[in-house]
Amino acid sequence: MSNYSHYNQPLAHPLGSNFYEVIGIVRYQPAYKWNVEGRAIYYKKGLDSAGVNMGGNIFENYMTRPRDLHFSIGGGTPATCVNLYGLVSYQWKENLFLELSAMYRHYSVNDPTDTYHSSHSAVFTAGVRINMFRRQYDY
Repeated sequence: MSNYSHYNQPLAHPLGSNFYEVIGIVRYQPAYKWNVEGRAIYYKKGLDSAGVNMGGNIFENYMTRPRDLHFSIGGGTPATCVNLYGLVSYQWKENLFLELSAMYRHYSVNDPTDTYHSSHSAVFTAGVRINMFRRQYDY
């Protein structure tokens, strides 16, 4: 048996397959010690539903797909997500940063049974960072 995952996470992309996305990133340094970053991510993903494999799950056997031709990206049950992120960082001393960030995420699924599920979440953070990488939770 083989699959394209590691610890039950897809190797190629965190969303797996059957999706398209648009990403915009803006970085600006208004002064020597200040950094500002903004990021927007939009994606549409086709989910599997009612036992029909539309390609949304990499762990499904590809032989269970309903047909071989005429698939479209995002086919199946449509799910959309908008993820907005902003960061302001100030270098207080050498390699010591003070940071403020905010993230907003809206996720919605529109079932063919005319039911609509959506969720909203917002996260605000403030922190002190010594010159090391910053974790980013994009999805």
